[in-house]
Amino acid sequence: MDLKIKYQGRAAPFSRGDTVLEALERSGVPVSSSCRAGACQSCLMRATEGVVPAAAQAGLKESLKKTGHFLSCICRPDQNISCEPAHSAPFQGPVHIQEIRPIGPDVVLVQLSRPAALEFIPGQFVTLKRYDGVARSYSIASQATQDDTIEIHVRLVPQGQLSSWFHTQAQPGDELWLEGPKGDCTYYPGQPDEPLILVGTGTGIAPLYAIALDACLQGHTGPISIYHGALSEERLYLVDELSTLIKSYPNVNYVRCVRNGPATSPVRVGELKDIVMAELADPKHKRVYLCGDPGLVRILKKHIFLAGVSMNRLHADPFVGTGS
Repeated sequence: MDLKIKYQGRAAPFSRGDTVLEALERSGVPVSSSCRAGACQSCLMRATEGVVPAAAQAGLKESLKKTGHFLSCICRPDQNISCEPAHSAPFQGPVHIQEIRPIGPDVVLVQLSRPAALEFIPGQFVTLKRYDGVARSYSIASQATQDDTIEIHVRLVPQGQLSSWFHTQAQPGDELWLEGPKGDCTYYPGQPDEPLILVGTGTGIAPLYAIALDACLQGHTGPISIYHGALSEERLYLVDELSTLIKSYPNVNYVRCVRNGPATSPVRVGELKDIVMAELADPKHKRVYLCGDPGLVRILKKHIFLAGVSMNRLHADPFVGTGS
């Protein structure tokens, strides 16, 4: 019997063992995706007919599971299934660059005008599209209390179409198309005393700083440990902002880690994974956030899960790019 996936009025044949994402792409159906490993949730869909395999809902909130949501990149159905996009972007419209300035050796802060209709939670991401259709996703690095602007951090990626443009050509006043926000890598209020562990590399520190500050502003009393990793000390950034955070909130701990020395005290030299895992005591009672290098995120996610952190308390944004 031929099996079919119905999606937005189109039908795609598939064989047992195929993922929904593979079958739709093979039939020429465009589907949003990024990590293709069940981590980033960019390919999230909702089933309207058919049975969703339990494995396709790994790591999703219970509320999403109950409403038939699943990850199309790891969903391998054994019967016909009908599905639709998980959600439409809450906001779609133009924004304008207000300011661009360097904040690290290869990172610029881009300040964008914030439409009145754009609501977000710190840690979420938006997709920005240039006039020629080139689009990339970036985490919002600012707080929701900033009424007029939002900020993103853009690292210069070799051969990156949009990142190179931001670093060398973009000017205040330039227009971009924004869609979003999306993402569940945010602070979860209601348990103010739970320990939070935030681990990031590169510009992965941007959403983590936003999440940590949001937690502090909402009165979080439990310990908040922030680990930022880089290849060398000069590639660390937001050091002043994070140092100010720990001075203002005694429950916050900020650990700088570099793979290659030399490094000044108190910067630690070594593998970020080893440093984090060595300090992850009693992990099952902690909430963990991982952002940055996709390889490190995958490894840490696996190790932290095996150490006892449940998937619904493990939030990962792997920042998988296609040469941004």
